[in-house]
Amino acid sequence: MNIVRSVVDQNIFYRNRDKWLTPPIRDYKAIKNYKASLRMKPDYVVALYNLGNVLLKKGKLDEAIDYYQKALHIKPDYVEALNNLGNAFVDKKDFDTALFYFAKAVKMDSRYIDASNNLANMLFVHGKPNEAISLYKEIVKTYPQDADAHYNLAYMLSTQGMLDGAKFHYKESLRISPKYSKAHYNLGNILIIEGNTKQAFAHFAEAIKFKPDYAPAYNKIGVTLFHQGKFEKAEVFFLKAVQIDPKCSEARKYLKILKPPKKSNKT
Repeated sequence: MNIVRSVVDQNIFYRNRDKWLTPPIRDYKAIKNYKASLRMKPDYVVALYNLGNVLLKKGKLDEAIDYYQKALHIKPDYVEALNNLGNAFVDKKDFDTALFYFAKAVKMDSRYIDASNNLANMLFVHGKPNEAISLYKEIVKTYPQDADAHYNLAYMLSTQGMLDGAKFHYKESLRISPKYSKAHYNLGNILIIEGNTKQAFAHFAEAIKFKPDYAPAYNKIGVTLFHQGKFEKAEVFFLKAVQIDPKCSEARKYLKILKPPKKSNKT
């Protein structure tokens, strides 16, 4: 039960936030059961770890940290606990400590992809893109069928202007997971930059097909149509983007251009 995510950069894909309890049971019942187990056996390391997971899910960060640390006191090489302890510190906005625990988990088990993923993401948001990219290159070399790793590497490469590499890894991500809406969208953005509007539209359409409430994709189609002079069609997509996400500022800006507010006739 590994928790692999962060909340720092929403453009990066962080792994499934729902990998908590199998089979799923209510949090309060889980807490009750784990605490009962610990009363009978205080050093039951799996119960300590799982209780930390449930508390982290509920946002009780200090309690979660306490249980992870208890688990690590008993089993110092418990890499899953190190990784999730790092996640708890991410949620506390203590990124330096989070980085420390992710790095420690990777040092103990370099093939533990969840911790490697989190370490690379944390390096990136710490302003160390080259180190993050190097680590992701190692991840995709070891796990070439990991669509999320290819996606994250592609995104990081794109932020550094390495568009050919980004395009390659977005395509790899889509080869592995054809319904990956974010990958379709970001690949479409690169194709727009390259002037390949037709292929870009195809990827934006796929993004919407697999995620019908994907406001950025509707907005991007609208922007492209607007600059092609297809104003009526563009308006349809801007309206859809705003309907899904009222905070979509770019779509609102273009709608004001297309339909400026009527001036009052009062004198």
